[in-house]
Amino acid sequence: MTAMYDFSIKKIINIVLLTIFVLFIIFYTHSRTAFLSQGANLSVSNLSNGQIVTESTLEITGIAKRATRLTINNRELVIDEEGNFADVLVFSPGLNNVEIVAEDKYGKGDDLKYAILYREEDSETLSDILVRHQARIETRTQQSEIPEEDAAIEESPEETEEVPGGEVIEINNDTLLLDNNN
Repeated sequence: MTAMYDFSIKKIINIVLLTIFVLFIIFYTHSRTAFLSQGANLSVSNLSNGQIVTESTLEITGIAKRATRLTINNRELVIDEEGNFADVLVFSPGLNNVEIVAEDKYGKGDDLKYAILYREEDSETLSDILVRHQARIETRTQQSEIPEEDAAIEESPEETEEVPGGEVIEINNDTLLLDNNN
């Protein structure tokens, strides 16, 4: 009976060792191939959504891990073996949309979308106009004792009405009606 008992223990040890070996092979294979199901991974430096730039060009850099194809606004870029890329974006005045797409050899990928506002340095901002207008109102108020409530500021991108004695200012398709009635 001891021979039978020894044979059972040997058999159990062999089964346990074989099971451990098979599990090791499965986990090792999964750890080495898990990235295949993830697709490309994209990261971009020196670019953020909602960014305001004052120059018409901006150099960007980034990494597209596991990517075989990279496009910026449907324009294909070259990436090195590590996935590094660099490009210079050219902006037109106003809002610019930037879409960066990275794909791996299986078509899986990552995409990033940015809205970038390009404003020329010498362009006057809305807040500059409002400060200037408020200063004019304060000067007129001090000179003629007119209440500040008479100065109305409205935004109207499509329709403009003539304001008697008022000033009409247009900025990037936004029209400001400044009521300067005295």
